[in-house]
Amino acid sequence: ISVPVKKLPTSPTSTTLSPSYRSPFPAQILSPLCCCQQQHCICTQEAKTGSTFLTVRYPSSDAQSVSVCFETDQWKVSHAMTKVGDELWELTIMTKLNYPVVFKFIVDSQWKSSPLHHVQSDGFGGSNNILIPSLIEWDGSGSEIYVCTAMDGWVNRLKLRYCHKRKKHIAKLELPAKGVYEFKFIVDGEWKVNPKLEIIQQGTHQNNCVRIE
Repeated sequence: ISVPVKKLPTSPTSTTLSPSYRSPFPAQILSPLCCCQQQHCICTQEAKTGSTFLTVRYPSSDAQSVSVCFETDQWKVSHAMTKVGDELWELTIMTKLNYPVVFKFIVDSQWKSSPLHHVQSDGFGGSNNILIPSLIEWDGSGSEIYVCTAMDGWVNRLKLRYCHKRKKHIAKLELPAKGVYEFKFIVDGEWKVNPKLEIIQQGTHQNNCVRIE
């Protein structure tokens, strides 16, 4: 979700010695990040269990039926999806944070991948979808907090939401594969790193990063 921000300093420089992964897809906020208004806080559950809710989506206005299969089930179990509105099918699952989820859709009896998620080769001339949910946190001061990633050249800015129970700003990113992903925060219009998270530094440049192994 891109959010316009007023005048900003020059975008950060990727500092990893090997080139950062450049995704053709912007990082995405996957689902509502906090339900502090309700009795139970999803953010607190994610922090304690290392699991999260994840919604997979397939766009189609004319499909009669859409289901999804996961690699973890060896592609043997199909899960029926729900049509939301006129052009979107959805299914929400529980999965581990920072763990690859590989899946593919069955659309009117035909195997297909979704253009709404990252795509990788299945090794047989076709393609699967893959995503890795990861939480990004900011627990410092500030009222308007955004995060940018090196994946899309620091172009898209995702707004973090505040969790009143954990007292942190949080965003959930969709990452496309294992690797090292650099990111940086925009706090009230200024680029900043979170000193409590891993930092990559080369010369005077600093970015936070998340490692998916």
